[in-house]
Amino acid sequence: MDIPTWIYNVDMFSQVGIAVPFQKLNASEMNPSVHCRSRIQDQKDGCVVGGLKAVVWADTVQMTVTVGSLFAVLVLGIKSVGGVSEIWKIADEGGRIVFWNMDPSLFTRNSLWGMSIGMTMTWLSGVGISQVSMQRFLAVPTITEARKSIAFMGVGMIIIKWVSVFTGLIMYAKYYKCDPITTRVVARSDQILPYYVLDVAANAPGLPGLFLAGLVSAGLATMSGGLNTAAGTIYEDFIDPWMTDNPEKEKKAAMIMKITVVILGVICVAMVFIVDRLGDIFQVSLSLTGITAGSMLGLFSLGMLIPWATTKGAVVGGIVSMSLMVWIIGGAQWNMALKRFTYKPLPTSTADCLLGNETLNNRTAIMATNVPAPDVDNEPFIIYTISFMYYTLIGCLVVMVIGTIVSFLCGAPDLIDVNKNHFPPIIRRFLPRKKYTEVSLHSVPTSLMTEKSELMS
Repeated sequence: MDIPTWIYNVDMFSQVGIAVPFQKLNASEMNPSVHCRSRIQDQKDGCVVGGLKAVVWADTVQMTVTVGSLFAVLVLGIKSVGGVSEIWKIADEGGRIVFWNMDPSLFTRNSLWGMSIGMTMTWLSGVGISQVSMQRFLAVPTITEARKSIAFMGVGMIIIKWVSVFTGLIMYAKYYKCDPITTRVVARSDQILPYYVLDVAANAPGLPGLFLAGLVSAGLATMSGGLNTAAGTIYEDFIDPWMTDNPEKEKKAAMIMKITVVILGVICVAMVFIVDRLGDIFQVSLSLTGITAGSMLGLFSLGMLIPWATTKGAVVGGIVSMSLMVWIIGGAQWNMALKRFTYKPLPTSTADCLLGNETLNNRTAIMATNVPAPDVDNEPFIIYTISFMYYTLIGCLVVMVIGTIVSFLCGAPDLIDVNKNHFPPIIRRFLPRKKYTEVSLHSVPTSLMTEKSELMS
């Protein structure tokens, strides 16, 4: 059950990974058809020909290009605005720096709890149980090396996240009195970043191209790793059991996995045009993957943390969880498409735009009057307004709760008979020890021991 859900998950995540640079290419007035052709060629070279080793080395080079472009844009942005202190001051005055939003409501879109708890569960699903991560962990020689790789990844992700967030503050500080979206310079918020790069790097030849290469590299890294692992998983679990052992098996397996990679790649590229129309890319990525991410994490957690879990409980819990998440996420996306509820952005200004205050103010007023008033009779069901950051958490909890209840109802196994090696140490210590039959000990005469030793000699 976990394999099909994971394949869906990695397929959705790969589509989002391509959609991000695709949007940036559109914003930079590039040719989308060239992007699609180069994307398919990159997947052929990286996944079909090279395998895991090529993917890992490609990821290393791509990460270097991406991080280098991020830091270059960061430095230029700080210099263009007037320093870190000025950026922080403008962002604070504009209400963009909110550290302690402690609202515990599940319906608050962004809060400290959503970021700390909800995103932790999302990262656990993406790193802790992902086949992509497992493939890389098993590729290193020892468990110590695997732990070191996780530590390095954690430090690297923290640095990249901080750079990305501060770049967002720089963009606000630079355009807080002339919003590119209000003035229709860009069509959507996801396209502000390339516009900002072209602005601050106008006098730095090659930097916009370096930044664009970094975006495409990040998309390639996301897609190549996912497709490479998905092809191997599909072959091992669905095709290999039906193949006969013969000298040609390895050659046939390689050809089958190459064809699988091409098919999955074509599907991902084709679906990009749908993902591109679903709105904010960050919310879309967590929503689409949230359908199965919580269920997968719940299945693994149920098996590792609940000693009395059974197969029936896991199956029922997984089905209920995915059905519930399809209902919640599908309903939320449908109601947002119908404009029954929207998330209001923070206020912006067009006071310093070159088109003139009066023209822009009139345009803003017209835009406001064209927005339909909320219809009380068509308000969405409240469960559809749950924050997208909690999707993985909800899916995981549903699997564990339903799975535990069904396991008890269907007859939980005796904890004495379970294999303790299947559980982590923190759970193992609470399991009952196996009881052994007590027997009485009798003394053996020395003469018998002597006779036995003589016979053996």
